[in-house]
Amino acid sequence: MQLFINYGFDNIIVDEADAFFADKSRNSLLVFPATRKFGFSGTIKTPYDEFTESKELVLAQFYGHLEEVPFDVDDTPLKEVYYTEYKKIYQGEVTDKNGDKKHGVILPNKWHSYREYLDEDMDRKKAMFEYISNNADNKKDFTLILFDRVEDVKVMYKVAKKRGLKAYMSYGTLKDRDTHMDEFKANGGYLFAQYKTVGRGWDFVKLNKLFVMFPIKLETTIRQIFGRVIREYGDKEAYIYLWADEQLNFQFRKQQPIIKKYFNKKLIKI
Repeated sequence: MQLFINYGFDNIIVDEADAFFADKSRNSLLVFPATRKFGFSGTIKTPYDEFTESKELVLAQFYGHLEEVPFDVDDTPLKEVYYTEYKKIYQGEVTDKNGDKKHGVILPNKWHSYREYLDEDMDRKKAMFEYISNNADNKKDFTLILFDRVEDVKVMYKVAKKRGLKAYMSYGTLKDRDTHMDEFKANGGYLFAQYKTVGRGWDFVKLNKLFVMFPIKLETTIRQIFGRVIREYGDKEAYIYLWADEQLNFQFRKQQPIIKKYFNKKLIKI
């Protein structure tokens, strides 16, 4: 703490404020030396009225009141949200309720087994890459492609580089991530990334196309991820592309009312 005292900060501004409601986080802020405290920003996880009811007393001890910043969903660069559906039902050896082995449909709730079938499906990988390359201009666009696993990031990055495309990836050490991100920001092209790396808190206003290549159903995750591409920048037009697997459409259906509620967009199938 003495180090911070020596710097003599005037203000403290906390981004991702929803992470600071734990006692440890609050206490560290309360003793932090600064002339004026505090400013907060971030995507609130719940509707504003519910948020103020549950969190206002916590934040009031920092700076007195909450102020909602208006957000007009119809006044952002986001033009359309598209999706495609990969039509395939995976079948193989399954165990029934009696413990007997038989041939049948691999259930998505048996995730470990189901994931293996996804990984082995080369046609699916090819379809994913075609979906990206058919809807993004590698020479003109700043395109972010998000996956849930590092393994998928590596595979798609490798394919893109073999095809001579401007491709970058984001995962691993800070040095590696920063190098690839800097090159992407300067040159455009495709940035393949694990969503936990850049799906929240990463700001790049030129980003104009976003591909979400894994199922997401949590409201906060959808809002955070979509937020990467809707930053204002000149006359930029932004587009979002979602990937849906036929066998996981129960998860995909949960996205639609959330997208309508917060972004006022109806999903368009391509």
